[in-house]
Amino acid sequence: MSEKNKQAVTTDEPENLKARIKASYDAIAPAYNAWTVDHSPKRLKYLQQLIDQLKEEAAAESDPAPLCILELGAGAGRPVTEKLLVDLPAAHITANDISTAQLNLAREALGEHGEKVASSPKSTVDWVEGDMMALEFPEGSLDAVLGFYSIIHLPQNEQITILERIGRWLKPGKGRLLANFAGEPMSGMILEKWLKQEEGWMYWSGLGTAKTEATLQGAGLHLDVSKIEIDDVDVQFHWVIASRPAKK
Repeated sequence: MSEKNKQAVTTDEPENLKARIKASYDAIAPAYNAWTVDHSPKRLKYLQQLIDQLKEEAAAESDPAPLCILELGAGAGRPVTEKLLVDLPAAHITANDISTAQLNLAREALGEHGEKVASSPKSTVDWVEGDMMALEFPEGSLDAVLGFYSIIHLPQNEQITILERIGRWLKPGKGRLLANFAGEPMSGMILEKWLKQEEGWMYWSGLGTAKTEATLQGAGLHLDVSKIEIDDVDVQFHWVIASRPAKK
């Protein structure tokens, strides 16, 4: 999302936004997956922090229940979904993505993991295709929610709504959100040929650091980590680990 990409800024939500994002990711999946490899070290750094916290808490319990994790924008499943499945025994991941092509690649790559089986001790995953705004979970049911480079594809108002929902979905006293957001406020940005792909139309928006922090706090979450980092594409991203405090 650098200046070299001839970005266009709009204040209006494009028509058929979600359908266009899906069509683009379906078309450019191989190119995107190759390009995003360079981003893996940064996301894995924060993911390891989260995994270490989850393991530490589980070790302190005499009979820990299986972890329930939601991944927003799971893509092709590597490296994040795969690491969750390998590093967190008995966890169950709901891996959501809007792209059919990406989830098909994920199933191929991680095909040994299937629907949750009560008698199976290994980690499992449900692949859930569709708009993350259509997801529903009971209050206090999730140990962790992850959103790497995914929530930023939502319009600003939907980012506020999804963060409020996540605040309810996380378990009190232990649930955590790990995600990254646009560091600067951005009403809407469109690239017509992202990654130099003819079918690479793409949209992003951002609340900016201050409003993202305020929205998370308004959703009842505590900011454990809130840090601006420059990405490989010379863009500021706001990295967050936020937790839901225990009920008083």
